[in-house]
Amino acid sequence: MKKILLSAIIATVYTSVFAQLQINENFLNPPFSANGNLGTQNSWAGTASGTDVQVSFLSTNTAAALVYPGYTSGRSYITVGTTNSRDPYKPFNSTVSSTVNSSFYISFVVEVASTSNTSPTSSADPILALRTDAAGANNQNFCYFYIGDSGPGGSNLRFGISKDANVDGTYASGNFVFATTYLIVIRYDVATTTTSDDRIFMWVNPLLTAEPATSGYSPSANTTQITTGFDGGTTSPNPDATFTGNINALQLFQTSNGATAKFDAFKVALGTGQVTQAANAAAAWSNLAPQGAPLPVKLGGIKAYEKQSGIQIDWTAYSEENLSNYQVERSADGKTFEAIGNVAARNSLVETKYGWYDASPLPGVNFYRLKSIDTDSKSAYSSIVRVSLSKESKAITIYPNPVQNGYLSFHSADLSRGDYWIKISNAAGQQLYSRKINHSGGAINQTIELPKSMQSGMYTLQLENQEARIMSKSFIVQ
Repeated sequence: MKKILLSAIIATVYTSVFAQLQINENFLNPPFSANGNLGTQNSWAGTASGTDVQVSFLSTNTAAALVYPGYTSGRSYITVGTTNSRDPYKPFNSTVSSTVNSSFYISFVVEVASTSNTSPTSSADPILALRTDAAGANNQNFCYFYIGDSGPGGSNLRFGISKDANVDGTYASGNFVFATTYLIVIRYDVATTTTSDDRIFMWVNPLLTAEPATSGYSPSANTTQITTGFDGGTTSPNPDATFTGNINALQLFQTSNGATAKFDAFKVALGTGQVTQAANAAAAWSNLAPQGAPLPVKLGGIKAYEKQSGIQIDWTAYSEENLSNYQVERSADGKTFEAIGNVAARNSLVETKYGWYDASPLPGVNFYRLKSIDTDSKSAYSSIVRVSLSKESKAITIYPNPVQNGYLSFHSADLSRGDYWIKISNAAGQQLYSRKINHSGGAINQTIELPKSMQSGMYTLQLENQEARIMSKSFIVQ
């Protein structure tokens, strides 16, 4: 009898914990087994007739699969296109009352092919949202995710969010690249009191070892963890945004003004409070459990930048165990990569910095990624970074070098018009100085007063625009 009771308790605990993972869709085989309409497969349903979201079935792991290090995804994926037609949705495992304070975490991987149909001058059409069961209501969706562009002809990729359709999307800043897999994590807090506002946050490629911070970040401060803030403000709270009914599904949208993008590995997790208690975001994050199979190494960010006549690739490993080597791979289009170098792993359990120099980069745009290979030949890929070689950097000079009086200047006879950031870092990579300038085009002469705290040693001056790092040159302070 005790064993039966204990089993019942364990089953109840198991159910109560994992029932809060409302959706976990990796398009696995089965139930997905062929290309075709998403239709009604695996509980997906549609809200209209016409062209459906398409499933691309992959029977084996190939380069076409959407892979992000440390996050579990499947082989197959879906493609959301640019047609006004069927907008499929997948119901939650259980409905969630909108009258209770709740926190949702939503995560997925996405690779964008085109944003040429979106407009940088008007409100974009959303591509994903949460849904309620208020059938026939004017506003039965909320927590919108957007894909758009900020330039003519779909030349710039950007990601954004908003609470509801009555608020334009707030977009993250950053150099996001087409045909590249990104991990998106969104948090939505449903507030039911008259003194609190619903809140929404988004992170692009966040670390998965801990719940992302909702303070200390801004759209311009960090391109890998981005807090977009609160839509609607806090002076006039809008506790329920514009939705009513029970929250019950994740929905996709296809519109003629939308983007073309691949998606995989949708997860929606819930953490609830009560009417009188705050939503439990920590519980939602725990239920999301976004961290997948362990990698042979815990990697920090990978950076690539123009250096002299080549490109320098730097990365940081926070922990290595049974790791054989890093393989540096390069691509001209961000899709097809080739190995161009190898760096032996040091198998350190503390933070370790690595670097590799590409002395003969491709003309124009170069994409780089790392392949971490352990001693059992298992491997994993890093995120992809992009460097656009600039002819301008070779026409920029800095002087005097060494610096003796606390002032450093740089000159170019012809620098393109635009906004630039001047940054100075020490030999350890710590940024000591940052300044934004607006250049009208043509010749430029800039003199920088170095921080008084800079001691004798080697430093790096960097000039960047929104597209890439234009110049990176070393100088000495005596």
